[in-house]
Amino acid sequence: MTDPDIVLACNLLPPSFDHLDTTITSELKQQGAGAIPSYAAQLIGSEATDAIRDALHVNVFELLAQGWSIARELHEYTDPALHPPAERSVVFLGEHSLSTTAYPVLTVRVGEVSYPAIRLNFELTGKFRAAAIVIQNGHITGIETGDCSVTAQLSCGDVPLHAVKSRDITLPGRIKFRVPGLAIH
Repeated sequence: MTDPDIVLACNLLPPSFDHLDTTITSELKQQGAGAIPSYAAQLIGSEATDAIRDALHVNVFELLAQGWSIARELHEYTDPALHPPAERSVVFLGEHSLSTTAYPVLTVRVGEVSYPAIRLNFELTGKFRAAAIVIQNGHITGIETGDCSVTAQLSCGDVPLHAVKSRDITLPGRIKFRVPGLAIH
């Protein structure tokens, strides 16, 4: 069961992708794969849609928070002399943008034939108007109330697989990340 307050990356994607079957077929051919039967191309596109959604069944804010985890401004929170492990700090963030890219990989197999893996690009951008992050023991453990808009773009190489969609999201009070949280680097 999914927490209703969690925004999943897969839910930012459209129900179907533009020309996914032909894009995958073209990519496989560029990688040296032999001819793909036409009946298989459509099935590959359909199965790939399901596989992409499964791979992106992750919390949008956990993905975006990985960008905060490398921010220079937060590095001091990794020093136990300045911030003891038991200390909980709330850092307020003003207006800013944060982007991250995930790389889901499709592995295609038709019957006994395995094709080269295809690496997709999933770019996620959050434009935050206000947010606060919770830090403890050198880890981001959660996000406090704020609001933002989120843009998601899935592509195969330079080929976008859907139009960019954006929607405003109000953070639902507090989002907690799995213990120990996201390590600040």
